[in-house]
Amino acid sequence: MPIAERKHKVFLGECGEMIRAKRIAILSIGIGALTVFAFRLFGLNILWLVLGENSGGFGSVATIVGASFLFQAVTSLITGVLVDRFQKKKTIVVSLVVCAALASTGIVLGEFLVVALLVYLSIDLVSDLYSDAFTALVAEKLTKQDYVKLDALELISSNIVAVAGRIASAALIASASQVVVFGVVVFVLLLSAMICQLFLPESNVRRKECTRKKGRIGLSIKSIAAVIQSSWVFVRDNVIHDKKIVVFMGILFFLNLDYAFIPTLLPFFIMSEAGTTSLVHVVIMSSGNDIGEFLGASIVLKYGHWVSRLTKIGLAGSALVFVLLPFVYQTPIAATLIFIVYGFFDTLTQPFYSYFVASVAADKRGRILGVVNFVVLLASPLGILLGTLISRYGMVPLTIGIVGIFAAATLAVSQSTIYGRVKLDPDEGEDEDETEDEDETEDEEEADAE
Repeated sequence: MPIAERKHKVFLGECGEMIRAKRIAILSIGIGALTVFAFRLFGLNILWLVLGENSGGFGSVATIVGASFLFQAVTSLITGVLVDRFQKKKTIVVSLVVCAALASTGIVLGEFLVVALLVYLSIDLVSDLYSDAFTALVAEKLTKQDYVKLDALELISSNIVAVAGRIASAALIASASQVVVFGVVVFVLLLSAMICQLFLPESNVRRKECTRKKGRIGLSIKSIAAVIQSSWVFVRDNVIHDKKIVVFMGILFFLNLDYAFIPTLLPFFIMSEAGTTSLVHVVIMSSGNDIGEFLGASIVLKYGHWVSRLTKIGLAGSALVFVLLPFVYQTPIAATLIFIVYGFFDTLTQPFYSYFVASVAADKRGRILGVVNFVVLLASPLGILLGTLISRYGMVPLTIGIVGIFAAATLAVSQSTIYGRVKLDPDEGEDEDETEDEDETEDEEEADAE
């Protein structure tokens, strides 16, 4: 084959890869925006039913959110297995349709709080399956660097949707009936499922034949003990002895004590401390967090290859901004500014998670992420419980706890030999990464050569 023709074919192949990457990025952002709106509307509506119409108070909201996190932790192991076992596109579509079907029960039974809460927990399970399958499919189609960039773009779009969606949700909940609210959720989820079915590519990853056969045998004899043993063997062989996974889980478990409480319950607590019960105040503070994430995402988009540096800046900045909380929380505007700045710094840590997801082997990604989510989400109800208990003593002790966790996590990342100095190559499309030390060494060698 002539050299010119060979180069032309290589060029066409690279163009094809770029087009496919842009297509998956557009689909990911668009579908993500729709589902973020639907799930946020549904969740906010349920929590407001508990807090507002049923006078459940802050404690009831904390109980529901904590139970939701615990339920997600337990079911994450199941979703991880399902993501790896079945075709990811089919899993995504079926999950969205099931979520729509569950939400539709609210049209008829939405006035009954018990039914609404059961539907809330059920949608948690199925939406996690959708999210894990979508994450695995997108990560499979992109390189590490492209995936980090896409995560930043998704943060920008999802936060625009989140701010607009929260305002629209609050207006809709305040002015429309429960039938209308649940109807909008159902429509958006079904629309998302249709788009996925028509435009999402299929996964190219196939599990090994022997693995599939073992899975079928286990299901045919319905041996729970065999399934548990198989899961343990997988965890032992692929997770426990992998220091990179264990360290990541440890850091994220500790951080999730804060992450579980701050966006979900801290706005409600600030509102209760201020002596007002207003959905508008909650929406404004939560939207402040989204605005900050939007601003931070633009930094990640440009400098996301500096994984460790951005993560350390984000964690340290989050600790510093909450030092001011006890002095300003009674002023709505100042409290909102706290959430904006926190959202900015928190987003700088996103490459830490994106880098880890992209580094996991594609054929095991669903199961490994399921194990990671299980361990990390166990911290969520613990964070809700600790935050709720400490908040009884006032804002100052609560602030000390929040700041202490971020400060300790900053130190842990800085001292980690695995994640302390990670830097991706911003110019390469291949899945290659290096440490900052290696990068600096290369610069010194070039200088010596000159």
